[in-house]
Amino acid sequence: MSVTADTLSFIQQAGQSIDAARQALVEAVAQQGQLVASAVVEQPFGAGNDKLFAQWKTLARLAQEVQSIEEQFKTIYETASALKAREIQVLAALPHAPRHRPATRGDAVDEAIIKEVIVKTKGARKLPKRSNGKVSANAETSTQALAGNHATVLDFLRTQLNRKSWKPLTHATMAKGSGIPAGSVGASLARLKKDGLILTDDKGAYKLA
Repeated sequence: MSVTADTLSFIQQAGQSIDAARQALVEAVAQQGQLVASAVVEQPFGAGNDKLFAQWKTLARLAQEVQSIEEQFKTIYETASALKAREIQVLAALPHAPRHRPATRGDAVDEAIIKEVIVKTKGARKLPKRSNGKVSANAETSTQALAGNHATVLDFLRTQLNRKSWKPLTHATMAKGSGIPAGSVGASLARLKKDGLILTDDKGAYKLA
């Protein structure tokens, strides 16, 4: 069974819910940390401090586990998107079914028209140029293959980043700036990093490749 648009939408909705859960847990960890700090200051040897600290550790572990699940969903969404795109390309390349009737002059005209059909990529985008003014073959191939949310996020990042310095950006900022759901940002970033169009560090900062 192929990946349909509905299936892709369900995966995207699940990813958005997981992202919302992760953000809620991160906020809960921060709040619990404040409670622990206040309790230690007010009563350094209070009987309830150990319990508060244990709850804080549990919340932090939950946040990490949900983040791990979110990363898995990013991969799932990206893979499903690729399958859907591949299905469309295969269908477009299928030959016409043989006609069960004698060939006519009209058939010859139809075949001529079919041969002249050229599938053009919609929304062609300018390719990133290097300092010497040349465009790398990898960048050209990656940019032409981008579509949908991936291309939208890349357009936004090009308005915010450069190749010289790192700039921290959150998923929420990218979602708001590019106009796509927050749950879809991760999959687009993974694709852009895989194609070598952006770079990221372990502190949540980005720059153009």
